[in-house]
Amino acid sequence: MPVAIGYVNRADLTARRFVPDLFADDPSARLYRTGDLVRYREDGVLEFIGRNDDQVKLRGFRIEPGEIESAMRKHASVRDAAVVARQREGEPPRLIAFVVFTGRDVPTTTDVRRFLRTWLPDHMVPGLVLEIEELPRLASGKIDRAALRALADAALRPADPSKELRTPVERTVASVWKRLLKVAEVGPQDNFFELGGDSLLAVEAVLALEEALGRRIDPRLMFFQTLEQVAANAETLSAGPPPATERKAAG
Repeated sequence: MPVAIGYVNRADLTARRFVPDLFADDPSARLYRTGDLVRYREDGVLEFIGRNDDQVKLRGFRIEPGEIESAMRKHASVRDAAVVARQREGEPPRLIAFVVFTGRDVPTTTDVRRFLRTWLPDHMVPGLVLEIEELPRLASGKIDRAALRALADAALRPADPSKELRTPVERTVASVWKRLLKVAEVGPQDNFFELGGDSLLAVEAVLALEEALGRRIDPRLMFFQTLEQVAANAETLSAGPPPATERKAAG
């Protein structure tokens, strides 16, 4: 027996949500499209992933935040997580993750992003991971996405403008990052991937820095180091002996 036949005075919404039941013999039978996303596990159990009305499109990819949240919860030290997509004016959108830790062996947010790379492709790894004591929730118990979007917008407001960059090398690194990532401001404590970078852009950044600085840059530095640390490493290379190829040419 049906529990509902449609929405009151909303024929359009009824048509979208109450769809024909292709598994029934009765042509008038209907199924309700809940909007929940699930998948079958290998043991045949359905696993809830998230909501399809939360989907976002980022750099040409359709992304389901619930899938990212599910991967984050696999971390032993993560109790809860939520993901939203936000952007500064004139900049591309970025995935912002909020994470609630269990309180035991609390990892860094960089550790969380490193963990996610074992489960997700680069375009699904949030550019920014923020620790939060509790996720905001509505009276129904559902996550308050509007409140999370407001928190994400506040986090994206530049607090440390690029004028705090101290050395010419830091300013060179910042210039390359801003050009490739299409962001207005970069500070010394920013990380390339947390600003929205990915593996392909990291390769471009390394090539651009090598050309600008005349020294080789270890691409691995881009993953976990801040701009200040990347610049310091580059300055150390500049102060040391030239690469072997240059010594051979000089000889």
